[in-house]
Amino acid sequence: MKKYVTLTTVSQFRIKYVVSFEKLQELNPEHPLSDEDAILWSEECVSYDELEEVGQTWLGENLVEVSVTDEHGACAAYVRENAEYVKEAKLKPEDILQKIDGLLQRKIQSNTKKDIVL
Repeated sequence: MKKYVTLTTVSQFRIKYVVSFEKLQELNPEHPLSDEDAILWSEECVSYDELEEVGQTWLGENLVEVSVTDEHGACAAYVRENAEYVKEAKLKPEDILQKIDGLLQRKIQSNTKKDIVL
């Protein structure tokens, strides 16, 4: 039985938003808009995904968990992350393991400018 390494990461982005006081005031025309209110209202707009970003920068990935598993564990991890696709495509465990084995190959081929040490 083959062994696999499962890695979990957190990917981080720095995202910038800009909104005018005028647009914020339109959210509540009866209430005079102070600097404090503008900050609070704009924070709420970001929290509720009501404001488009002006730009973003990827800050990288950080490993948060790494483990060694067997074929069963590798399949289970894939199914947890892709349950709907696995169901629709009616993938069998051997199909899933083949897809997992193909992930590294595709990544190596797409990183032609980077040195990858295996």
